[in-house]
Amino acid sequence: MRSLEVNRRARELYGRARQTGKIYTPGEYAVITSAGWLEAPDYVAEALGLVKDRRAVHRRRVTNNQDGPINLSTSWFAADVGQRAPKLMDPERIQEGTLTYVERMTGRQGSYAEDRMCARAATDEEAADLRLEQGSAVLIVHHVVFDLQDRPLEFAEATYPPHRWAFEQGYPLT
Repeated sequence: MRSLEVNRRARELYGRARQTGKIYTPGEYAVITSAGWLEAPDYVAEALGLVKDRRAVHRRRVTNNQDGPINLSTSWFAADVGQRAPKLMDPERIQEGTLTYVERMTGRQGSYAEDRMCARAATDEEAADLRLEQGSAVLIVHHVVFDLQDRPLEFAEATYPPHRWAFEQGYPLT
């Protein structure tokens, strides 16, 4: 399986960004399709701990390589983060990576993250962005980054198309 191309999840992207200052490998590029303030959907509000003010900043991107879309992801941030990190509302790429930028602007540092995954049928919008037939199966990853005080800093939803490996994990057999 080593020879198959694997499209890395957030944890690998963070490591790459911290080591090289760039999120993507050569040949990969992201297109920001939407950025700004939105009313957070219920599952986003719950993940970020939004109670009264459900407004949140989002950044939606499609990551591509020479073969087409690799994934679609939307990062969400609470209003206080959005106010301190204005580039989040700009549809231009943030070269250092979104989380590194947010950490620098807010003084909060990502400490750990939790991922949840499930498969489901793509929504019409996901199918269009990933160039899939309507109803195609996709892998959904919900990713929450927590800061040093165990407060949610970022919620991201990534959608991976079928027939693309989303991650690999090695482990010892003891």
